Amino acid sequence: MIEAQADIALGEAIRPAAEAHRRITRVGFGSLLAAATLFAVITVAGTFLAAWLHRYVGAGADFLSLLAFVAAAVAAVALYSRLALSGFLKGLKQIGSPDVFPTRFRFDDQRIAVDTDRASHSLPWDAVQFVLASREHWLLQADTTTLAIPRRAFSSSTDEQAFVILAKKRLTEGALLRSEFESQ
Repeated sequence: MIEAQADIALGEAIRPAAEAHRRITRVGFGSLLAAATLFAVITVAGTFLAAWLHRYVGAGADFLSLLAFVAAAVAAVALYSRLALSGFLKGLKQIGSPDVFPTRFRFDDQRIAVDTDRASHSLPWDAVQFVLASREHWLLQADTTTLAIPRRAFSSSTDEQAFVILAKKRLTEGALLRSEFESQ
């Protein structure tokens, strides 16, 4: 058996993880060009519309030009992010990740356990920083690990409610204050 141990500072693994993601992600010049084109089209259209409206509404139309610039930036970043995620998932498939991970979640008074055919993970409840409900998942943040538990993983609404009751009972006071158990 080989053992290794280190005191790893908060955030120390983020840069190496980002490097690993860069090696997997297949986002090329085309994705950047698509985002830049979207930015340019929205900015130019907003500027022309603002110039045309300036004759009728005056200086208030200048606000429209600024609004178009902000909308263009948001749309370009959103498009690039979507393309980057798509490229990352495609890269994972290319290096052998399966399309589906059959996953088993277990919750008891001491810990949360997650098992797949390829990996296992176990976290004590006191490591959980918060729990968030979304429409389709329960998100658990434990230090630098985020677990996304599909709501469909629970065999019934009774089982899901039992999870919520257990989480509320086992979370630290601080984690409970940061948690949201109702989906937005």
